[in-house]
Amino acid sequence: MKYSFNAAQKLVENDIRPRLYFGPDDVERIHAGLQSRDGRKLWKKFVERSRGLVDLALAVEDMPLALARWCRAWNLPGTKIVFGAPDIGALAALTGDERAVEACRRIVTSLLKAEELVVQEYGAEEAHKSRHRMGYMAGLYIGQLYDMAAPFLSNEEKSIFCEWGVKHVFNHNTDLQWPKHYFGPGGNISIVGLTSALMVALVLQGEPQVKLDQKRLTTLLQMVDAAIGGAISADGYPLEDIGYGTAVGGSLIKMVALTNRMGVADLEAHYPRCLKFGRSILHFVQPWGEHLTNTGDHGDDFKRREFVLPYLAEETDDPTLLWLWQTLSYDHGVVHPMNSDPLLYGEAVLGKGRQVPATIKSLIAAPLLAKARRPAAATVPTAYCCQRRGLVSFRSGWRADDLLLVFDGSSRSDGAQGHHHHSAGHFSLSALGEYFSIDTGRYNATRSCHSVVLIKDDGEIGKSLWQPGLREGRLIEYAPDSFVDSAAADGTPQFHGAARKAERRVGLVKGPGARPYAWVQDTISPNGKWATFDWQMQCAPESRVRVHKRGGVVTGFRHGNLLGVDLFVPLFPGNRKDPAAHKIGEVFCDLAHPDGALASLGLETKEKMERKVAEYPRPASMIHGPVYERPRLVVRFEGSNGRSLAVLIPRLKGEAAPKLKQIEAVPGTIAVEIVFAKVTDTLIVSYDHPVLKAGEADERGGWCVIRRNNETGKMIRRVVGEELL
Repeated sequence: MKYSFNAAQKLVENDIRPRLYFGPDDVERIHAGLQSRDGRKLWKKFVERSRGLVDLALAVEDMPLALARWCRAWNLPGTKIVFGAPDIGALAALTGDERAVEACRRIVTSLLKAEELVVQEYGAEEAHKSRHRMGYMAGLYIGQLYDMAAPFLSNEEKSIFCEWGVKHVFNHNTDLQWPKHYFGPGGNISIVGLTSALMVALVLQGEPQVKLDQKRLTTLLQMVDAAIGGAISADGYPLEDIGYGTAVGGSLIKMVALTNRMGVADLEAHYPRCLKFGRSILHFVQPWGEHLTNTGDHGDDFKRREFVLPYLAEETDDPTLLWLWQTLSYDHGVVHPMNSDPLLYGEAVLGKGRQVPATIKSLIAAPLLAKARRPAAATVPTAYCCQRRGLVSFRSGWRADDLLLVFDGSSRSDGAQGHHHHSAGHFSLSALGEYFSIDTGRYNATRSCHSVVLIKDDGEIGKSLWQPGLREGRLIEYAPDSFVDSAAADGTPQFHGAARKAERRVGLVKGPGARPYAWVQDTISPNGKWATFDWQMQCAPESRVRVHKRGGVVTGFRHGNLLGVDLFVPLFPGNRKDPAAHKIGEVFCDLAHPDGALASLGLETKEKMERKVAEYPRPASMIHGPVYERPRLVVRFEGSNGRSLAVLIPRLKGEAAPKLKQIEAVPGTIAVEIVFAKVTDTLIVSYDHPVLKAGEADERGGWCVIRRNNETGKMIRRVVGEELL
């Protein structure tokens, strides 16, 4: 379909519907685009799902009541009907199905009564000033239904929608959000009200019964303009992260395209960041595809991907986004099991590991299905950084068994508040088809819920109450490289005064001769006091963890592949047993929970937690949403500062582990020799000075990795990082 500026002009001028996504002349083209094998599968699933929604809409006894109470729970009839409204309308438009037409009539003629019921329940004042109004969010979906069903509706039925759309959606939402939207322009609740109002405004363009208030429309467009810049960073990443942010970003870019098509405004002209959105999300897909890595206060899901990814694939000539559209899947029940009704989602399975939502947006994009291409290192960079969010993605390549390292600097936007975590320095690591270190998702907001270092008994604020993080960290380094990628973050504010300085650097070592691996360097200054530090790694549920004297070995739940974790602390010059020497006290694995949210969630007892975990098909299913319970590897050590170097090396089940040895180095540094079958790496990190001298290495900088061939002893790779932590 065409989304160029004013592409629907003739349809609007002549009041021809549908016109929002396509016109009557495009119907034959849509059907023609479904003649491939994949297209036929998609169409079959679309008809099956849409007819199920039609059956539900015709079976509901009290449609106004169902609509008035929609979205209070996802499995309610009204919620399914509203979310499915565009596809009920599409079934009517594409086939003339009489039952679908009747369902559209039932929905449209119930809108005003539904709003009356909301007022009766909440009172006129409360209903007006809040998002309880049915139209606050529902306009986004019902507006699309109206555009496709209008040719089948009487003038009286059209007038009901027009009155509802103008009064209860366009006017109400615009007035409700101005001017407060400007002080939180990236928040999903505000944005969903604006996109609902804008959808209705677009649908009503050219409607003979309606003349929209142009001043109010200008106000709405200005707020949507601010929302785009408030929700999506200049690097294309959604500031409310994976889950909330992906849904919001996808919705906003859809509105940008439709606003352009309808000739109302060219919002994209000011925001090239919109074109970067798809590629930014691609950098957070798991190496094997299927799912994104979690980065925020929701799950790893991407709602509404079926419009934005094909649209951006065409706009940017990027077939990898078509692959992403098909490798991902969406089911909110994966995040919250109570929302598992398949009628809500209904993905069409096209082949092994390939599926798309069975919706009108997928039907429109069906001719693009065969053009999908998996990312490759030759075409897609393996490193990405969102500076505004302080979030980094490194990967060793784009193969299914490559290593993905996501590093969180925890920079936050006041314009997208409500879901911030204290996550500065957290790293997520997937490799060899396994989840190893994970982001634990919604409700896990405190530092203790992330893979970071804690100062034991520091009285972390927020442990007794679920609340968003109130202090941000800062990404201070991003340095991609052909051999070793590195990034660093300052998380000092998130220690709430317990540390004068708290910084972390991560590295991803790639290159021939050895499997890719990661290292993590920490420095924490606990205000001049001797302290106990807990280096912790949040592991995926069902992972098995075997501990040893300086770390552990994590066995993944998907294939049984392994991650070796070894922690090294500075060698004290002279007497190794000196009381001032750093020492590892104990290593253990326990079960971790969203400690700040247990009381709020009603999960404060072991029995309640067991019942919650049992709601999922298996404990590992929690990896995609709130991880209520998971193994946590902890290496506890003591020192006057929290200086440590962790080395994390993945290996296949049955494969021999490399040999790691801490070697003598200049005081103030940590040096480790890693012996693989074909090569040996010398890894040195420094703190207060730049002298990197250990073994045969003699460099100057903040860190270095030197790789030598085991047979010849010849140096084959070398990289030196300049900055000290």
